[in-house]
Amino acid sequence: QVLGLTYQEAELLKLRQEGLLSPRNVDDATDVHSKLASSIGELARDIVQTSEFYKVQNRSAVIDKVILTGGGAYLDNLCKHLEWLTGMPVALLDPLFSVRSTAAFEPQYIRGLAGQLTVAIGLAMRGGEA
Repeated sequence: QVLGLTYQEAELLKLRQEGLLSPRNVDDATDVHSKLASSIGELARDIVQTSEFYKVQNRSAVIDKVILTGGGAYLDNLCKHLEWLTGMPVALLDPLFSVRSTAAFEPQYIRGLAGQLTVAIGLAMRGGEA
């Protein structure tokens, strides 16, 4: 939305371009880079504020890692940027870690959709109860 792209255009940009969060040098920075950096900065602030609020409410809680999921989690260098901005390790969740594959689907196709299947897989593992 910030970039004024359709969903399809944003997906193509995310999947096919590297360096969206890290231009090769300052002179290569574009409006896309600056808008994405601003959005990622807001996300990082939200992560830090939410974790701090949660720790105040739950004094024994320890939050020592951020786990990303969803299609946007695969944005090139997102984990590194969030680690730098939040000061916490950031990892991608693999929602397929405990899912057995079936011959009905091509494994590469399912692997490509993994980030978008997190909620569906989680609900299926709980028996479909929300």
